[in-house]
Amino acid sequence: MPDIAIIYQPNGPHPMVLEQRHVDEIIAHNRAGEVRWYKTEEEAVADTFDAEILITWGRDTPDAFCDKQKGLKWVQSVSAGVEGLAKLRCLKDSDIILSKMKGIHGYVMAETCITYILSFLRSFPLINARKRDHVWKKPELCDLRECKDTTVGIVGMGDIGTRVAYLCKILGMTVLGCRRRAVEMENIDKMYSLDNVGEMLAQCDFVVDLVPDTPEAKNMVNAEFFKKMKPSAVFINIGRGATVDTQALVEALQNGVIAGAAIDAVEPEPLNEDSPLWGMDNVIITPHCSADSPNYFDRAVKVVVNNLESYQDGNGVPTAV
Repeated sequence: MPDIAIIYQPNGPHPMVLEQRHVDEIIAHNRAGEVRWYKTEEEAVADTFDAEILITWGRDTPDAFCDKQKGLKWVQSVSAGVEGLAKLRCLKDSDIILSKMKGIHGYVMAETCITYILSFLRSFPLINARKRDHVWKKPELCDLRECKDTTVGIVGMGDIGTRVAYLCKILGMTVLGCRRRAVEMENIDKMYSLDNVGEMLAQCDFVVDLVPDTPEAKNMVNAEFFKKMKPSAVFINIGRGATVDTQALVEALQNGVIAGAAIDAVEPEPLNEDSPLWGMDNVIITPHCSADSPNYFDRAVKVVVNNLESYQDGNGVPTAV
């Protein structure tokens, strides 16, 4: 049965905290073999442990550790992104499996998205700007809206998009969806294919970007994309920064092509200190924290142990492709 190496700092560069109880849960589901938890890659490299399974954060690239492993067969990311792990030298021309974290981000990311939407519906960006200037003045009625009069379009209908749609419907919004092929989905009033995304954009008060970071999707949200949106609409990105042309977003906001934006992911990241986005009162900026939660690893470990059980039963594990 497999020997497992975990490389993760308990409270290091990533905000979610791995605790001993999480490691103990993995140990309890490993039917034989050993589980060792390293706080740094350097600590892992210094050991003589030969792991069959590596569990680590997906944006790290632990090449030095993986290069010395003779029996490595499976790398499990505890994050949704696997940008770092996908670059591992040991994965090239090998049968080593790479798995990413799926199905746990929808809860809190959808709540973040709803927070953005409600903030704009109740004109909080404007109110906050007036607070900064010590101005006690109500928004105009035309700046205040209700959920029941709101149409939200979601581009990228995976686990997270599905949860966003669910919460939007609970609040009485009209929900449109867009994916590669248009198929009916629960809580979606109408689905559009990517080829017809412009037809969807023209109807939306809010457009939510949840497109995965793939070569095809780079800068998919560009000047032409924004021109297809309503001038009163707000763009929300809680997905991947690389899917958005940041300069095109800046220009769309400066020129009134769209009314506002909420940005949790941006390219490059972190957002440049001199970016005009910082000074825009109609823009909400959060530092890529839409998925952060004290419950993150409770959910992530459940996925890990389910995959581990499947692996030990010989049924394979999900791949990151």
